[in-house]
Amino acid sequence: MKKTLYLALGLLAASYINPAQAELSVGAGYPYGGLIGIQYTNVVNDDHLVSLSAGLVGAAISYEYILSKDSKHTLGVIAGSEVLTSEKGFAALNYHYYAQGALQAGWTFGASVGVRRTDEREYRSDILDIFGTEEVKSKALVGLHIGYRF
Repeated sequence: MKKTLYLALGLLAASYINPAQAELSVGAGYPYGGLIGIQYTNVVNDDHLVSLSAGLVGAAISYEYILSKDSKHTLGVIAGSEVLTSEKGFAALNYHYYAQGALQAGWTFGASVGVRRTDEREYRSDILDIFGTEEVKSKALVGLHIGYRF
């Protein structure tokens, strides 16, 4: 989680934050830090979006490239961590559809496909192994998300 936060702050600083081109969103899904969260997005060169998200159960950073002239479709990558299904982090490809355009206020819908790392505990009835063993496993990530940009 700390590494994700430091990386996110570095990316946002490197993208020369311009408050005039910054957007705030709320939503649910991996791009918003998991369950429900907020997303701070900075527009870079009118074609690129760099975001930092914090949610109830996690945090994420993302990069999106605007694919269409009407700026309604974006494709990007997202990385982060959330405590419900990816305690050790996740990385995914991300697609967004912005109903009013990526640079305007309005609804956004999307999907993510990638990999997540999660802890799995195994408990045995052995008295010497009261707490069980922990194993980190990689699993597929498929997610849908919805949000609103102000």
